[in-house]
Amino acid sequence: ANLNAVNAGVNAKGVADVDTVAEIQAVADTGNSTADTAMAKIIAYADDNTNPAPTIQDYVDAGTIGVDAANLNAVNAGVDAEGIEGVDTVAEIQVVADVGNSAADATDAAIAKIVAYADDNTNPAPTIQDYANAGVIGVDAGKLAEANAAVDATDVAGVDTVAKIQELVDGPKFPANITINSSAIDSVMASIYDNSPYSPAIDFQGVVDDGANTINIKIPYTVVTDTSTLPAYSKTFTIAAGDTQDNVADIVATFGWAEQLNLPVGSGTFNATITTNVTYNAKKLDIDDDTIGRVVATFSYPMDRSSSKGTVTLKVIPGIKDRMFGVADNNGDTDTHNFLYLPVTNPITGRTWLSNNLGAEYADIRNQNGNFNPSKQATASDDYKAYGSLFQWGRKADGHELINWTSGTAGTTRTGTTTTLNDDPTDTLFILYTADISDESRDWRVNSDETIWKNETSTNNVCPAGYRIPTSDKDNEKEWEAETKSWNGNDALASTLKLPMSGARILETGALQGQSSYGFYWSSTNVETKDRSNRILFGSSFRRTGEDYFRTAGYNIRCIKDQ
Repeated sequence: ANLNAVNAGVNAKGVADVDTVAEIQAVADTGNSTADTAMAKIIAYADDNTNPAPTIQDYVDAGTIGVDAANLNAVNAGVDAEGIEGVDTVAEIQVVADVGNSAADATDAAIAKIVAYADDNTNPAPTIQDYANAGVIGVDAGKLAEANAAVDATDVAGVDTVAKIQELVDGPKFPANITINSSAIDSVMASIYDNSPYSPAIDFQGVVDDGANTINIKIPYTVVTDTSTLPAYSKTFTIAAGDTQDNVADIVATFGWAEQLNLPVGSGTFNATITTNVTYNAKKLDIDDDTIGRVVATFSYPMDRSSSKGTVTLKVIPGIKDRMFGVADNNGDTDTHNFLYLPVTNPITGRTWLSNNLGAEYADIRNQNGNFNPSKQATASDDYKAYGSLFQWGRKADGHELINWTSGTAGTTRTGTTTTLNDDPTDTLFILYTADISDESRDWRVNSDETIWKNETSTNNVCPAGYRIPTSDKDNEKEWEAETKSWNGNDALASTLKLPMSGARILETGALQGQSSYGFYWSSTNVETKDRSNRILFGSSFRRTGEDYFRTAGYNIRCIKDQ
């Protein structure tokens, strides 16, 4: 048991210190003590692996042979697995060492196989077990092809150690100075079928593929200190056959982003996509029976250098019904407000809005043979199919707001005008301001009321259930201000909301003005002057929030989710 330790002691002493029996006996006594100490250390590690791990010298001192740098980890793992009773004699420790040596040989063989494949891919491809034997973690059936492709793409020097192989399998590391700022991102698409009681029947097929119907997602990030590059990333998810319209199995959706080169210091967003390997026809849902919708795919993504993960969900819904959906307006028409919208969430602010302006043609189910597509937003600042209705501040969606747009610069109002003020109009006429500028009020009402658009439950709220008109930057919430600050400069079209420049309806004449040049959007916020409320105003080179104007003017509405 102590022979190795004694011989080591003799070797260390030199001739003059072992030329008497007494001197040799002293070395032997020390060797015996050293062997006991080494045995005690090995046994302690077997009992509790938080104790110090044995070294190569410990095994030598204990009388074990064959333990070296190549197999030390394997031998220690074997000791840890055995427990005290399995390593309380030199013979038992030697058995563990022999097994560890065999495991080390398997490791060497596995690394040699991986190196050979990197050198020439006509050599046998590494298996899952080969990677495991090499000490590489994370290679399973779903990862094997990707790992082998990475090995094949490198050279021998790139896979000649376990650490290099592990790094290759893991892929490029997330930069230390980048953080993705959202842990939950929802992407929502519409897919609808409902044949009663609506006319015509609502029939819209939601589609995802690898081309025209790719889903685009904005990912918010922050870069600190130095400009950096974010490696490409992708994650797959197999969509259940029951979530397809045609009951097709094995449709694979992929979420990911391309390499993001030279991201600047500061915060911003970059583009990611969801695609499918073949055309995915989403299950069509009933707008009354399946209002919640269903999640059809879930993807994870790294948020930083640590283990923090975020989640992207792909959800199919039948659409959010306009508050006046199927309800008669002041003309008695029950189909003029049959609009369906989708929710969109700004990844920077975290707030959810409707995807289109109230009254947008993309949301109008009467245009099913034309432009109806709830999943679509403005494609340009003058995309008139996204313009929508122009409301007088605080007024119900009674029909006064409806516009027939014919181009990015032209349209016709669906109703006429009147100069008669009315607190609760029973017609759809646009109420003009005609009084002298010195008059106290330029409201369309006889009695001004600052509460009728104040919140989700307000008397005249025109937004769908659960939604309301956003506040301006003069309120504590500052919803419009937060939204516009998230834009890239003044580019409203590049924002999550993709706000078009729909112009306005002039309070004095009811004429349309500023289409394709300006965007005017109401807020719910009032000012001290009782005939004015806040708006946002933007053009191609400017944006202003918290500005107020007369309530008789006709502006767009973009609704925000109440929370």
